[in-house]
Amino acid sequence: MEEHCLVDNLRYLIIILSFYLILLPGSFAQDQYVSEKLSENIYKITSGNSNSVLFVGNNSSVLINSEHFFYSEDIKDFINQITDKPVKFIISSHYHGHIENELFSVGDEETTLIIHENSLNRLLKSEQEGNTKLYRTISFKDRLDFKIDDEEINIIHFPKAHTDGDLAVYFKNSNVLFTGNLFYSNSYPFIDVLSGGTVRGYIDASNGLLKISNKKTILVPGNGKASNEKVLGNFKKMVINSKNRVQLQIHAEKQLKIILNERPLADFDADRWGRGLIKSHEFVKNLYRALSVNN
Repeated sequence: MEEHCLVDNLRYLIIILSFYLILLPGSFAQDQYVSEKLSENIYKITSGNSNSVLFVGNNSSVLINSEHFFYSEDIKDFINQITDKPVKFIISSHYHGHIENELFSVGDEETTLIIHENSLNRLLKSEQEGNTKLYRTISFKDRLDFKIDDEEINIIHFPKAHTDGDLAVYFKNSNVLFTGNLFYSNSYPFIDVLSGGTVRGYIDASNGLLKISNKKTILVPGNGKASNEKVLGNFKKMVINSKNRVQLQIHAEKQLKIILNERPLADFDADRWGRGLIKSHEFVKNLYRALSVNN
């Protein structure tokens, strides 16, 4: 039994590592950054497969990142091409403690990192191990609201979803919602069980995001093109149906290899979800692992 659990855990870790090998850009060269203006003050910045959002105020700016390039010199230089307003706050949408890709400072002496308390605990451990340099931080449990100029910014925690520290950021006046990895606009999702993610929590997060958004809301996913409420609703339905299909196979005591051969998500592959970062067989493995531990 112990040997079986060890092999199962190793297989799952391989899935996670494969996910991040796909996510991480090959390098951080400036020509890999692409910006898209979403509103008068808000830009989507894409590097490799990861999206970030930059809000530019009258005297300062706010960077919301999806973990993978924090605040390197390259992203600083790219932001300087957009604005000369200094980055006052960095909002980290989530953090995976078991993936050591924090190779540079999270902010600098002029910036403050805003992060969920669960993610901060992992970052503090990484700093103790010498992988990360932290400066000023603000952490919270459920929600944090503040204003820059006339823009109201709502930061909402969605527990036990992609991880246990996921944050969505809503620019209320501009009606722009950054979802982080709680939503992909053209791909299956990934639920990191080892960092506290759950299937139930992920579905609950989709419901929460739908309550915040409306027909005119611009949604910025962690990966993929800027999107809208309708696509988010279809994404939620896909996740629920995928979960139910894999759950039935588990109840039938089918082995993962057999489930994969039966391709239970083939119809979703024909839709937009098979075109992006995470493929259906990877999502089936992810669901199988999560649901097998009553997740």
